[in-house]
Amino acid sequence: REANGGWRDALSLLEQVLAFCDNKITAREVYSVLGTVEADTLHSLGDCIHSGNGGEAIRLLDELICEGKDPRQLLRDLTMHFRSLMLSAAGAAIPGDAHLVARIQEQARQFGQSRLIGAIEVLAQTDREARWSEQPKLLLELAVVRLMHPRGTVAVEPVIATRPAARAAEPVPAPAAPARPTTTPNRPPLAAVSPNASPFVEEAPSVSPPVIRE
Repeated sequence: REANGGWRDALSLLEQVLAFCDNKITAREVYSVLGTVEADTLHSLGDCIHSGNGGEAIRLLDELICEGKDPRQLLRDLTMHFRSLMLSAAGAAIPGDAHLVARIQEQARQFGQSRLIGAIEVLAQTDREARWSEQPKLLLELAVVRLMHPRGTVAVEPVIATRPAARAAEPVPAPAAPARPTTTPNRPPLAAVSPNASPFVEEAPSVSPPVIRE
């Protein structure tokens, strides 16, 4: 699995394991040489994620990193573990001994297929971000917390209950008409205005023609 199917890569890894183990290979020493996480530890981490035990999950991550595990490798191993759970939930055959397969099937049943699919999406996205990030441990911790609290698990009823009730539509009052003036404008008296003239145009007073005497 670590060689991704490459024959020469597998032989190179086997030589490294042989040099470290002095011709006596055990599973624990293989995990140590490759820097991968043991299956039991991944199962324990999966149990913490399922039960929402964030304190124990973060403690396991810190312990593995203090032992020299790369956070990016931890993320890949956790992704492969949840992949096995997803395939088991889908009915696929999982390679391994009977005890390991039984544990995978039981944990897959606890999570459920829909939650496992969401976990794979979260881990795959985190793996892409961690390749170029300077804080892969922070991204790993964030992914574990998101797996413990998947989307759709937060109750929305209290939020709806606290919202104020919508007010009934109230009629909008019409604008008030402007008040009429209480005083009349200053105009000349009607007696001083010629009856044929406009009351708004001021005319010159009429003058009688002079009388001529012979």
